[in-house]
Amino acid sequence: MENLLIIGNGFDLAHGLKTSYTDFIKSIVETCIRSPQDPQNLIKIEDGINDYHTFINAIRGNRQYALLMVSRPNYANLIMKTLLKDVALQNWCDIEQKYFELLSHVARKGPNNYSSAKALNDDFELIKKELEEYLITQNNNNAIEGYKELLKCLMLGNSLILNFNYTNTIKQLYETEIRKRDVIHIHGELNNSENPMIFGYAANDAENASLIDKNDSEFLRNIKRFAYNKTRNESRLKEYLEKRTKIHVNILGHSIGISDNLILEQILNHKNVQSIRIFYYENYDSYFHSQTNMYRIMRNNDNFKKLINFQDSIRMPQISDSKEQNEKIKIFAQKITKEYIKENKSITGVYIA
Repeated sequence: MENLLIIGNGFDLAHGLKTSYTDFIKSIVETCIRSPQDPQNLIKIEDGINDYHTFINAIRGNRQYALLMVSRPNYANLIMKTLLKDVALQNWCDIEQKYFELLSHVARKGPNNYSSAKALNDDFELIKKELEEYLITQNNNNAIEGYKELLKCLMLGNSLILNFNYTNTIKQLYETEIRKRDVIHIHGELNNSENPMIFGYAANDAENASLIDKNDSEFLRNIKRFAYNKTRNESRLKEYLEKRTKIHVNILGHSIGISDNLILEQILNHKNVQSIRIFYYENYDSYFHSQTNMYRIMRNNDNFKKLINFQDSIRMPQISDSKEQNEKIKIFAQKITKEYIKENKSITGVYIA
């Protein structure tokens, strides 16, 4: 029996960490309001803007002075400017997607404030550094009982944790429960030069071809397919998938979005995957969006049948869970433990209440 546990940003959010892109953008704005002479000089906010909500409302009202400016005179950081508009209008943003949209404009020589891919990459690198510094400040020492119960059973057998987060919450809080199982930080780790952050866009074959044809390597600098070769992480994942024969994929806090399609497609369509379970965020609507994202990546009816239905799934534990909710998780964990042991009777030393 093998469990592949996929960890996404929802896992950190469930522990109360402010790790979404929207949280990050809000932090930048609030820092700038408190310290208008911030040495990073990433943004400049005019006098009269005293808090984050006033700033966002100013953008909604198209007050140009409220929009982002960098230290270079009369030059707008278009990445941050468009991200702020997204946050103002829809209360969320996707930095990596926005980067690729701007990169595509440069490639097509469309309307754009960036004269080259190099200029865009320079601004993107500033945001990447700010994001890393921000995420380093996000810590929580409180484990959740529901995850303790789940991890005890999900770490049975030859299990592997694939962490898409830059943080290391699962090891910091659940070292006992994961039993020294291997953790692959597929997108790198904070403050680790040996496994640096991979922050960019997962372009598909057609998108890659259009960038390669530009004959300028700067167009490919932040494309994940090339960035993954910085480390052996992708190779380690492939080795695991090939060596194991009955892999149960368990997804905790990952939206299964297209931004990670290069890695997820390798997993979800692999011949050795036997089942796929989504631990959804809140209700069927959360499950529904995750399963449709999954099908967009799979495009394979036979493999989609491996997905466990909603009624046999369960919501993710949250830091605000009641004792009753934690008890439901415990009962569920015991149920799937029995299923796994029945499949592989060689597992010993497991106590089931």
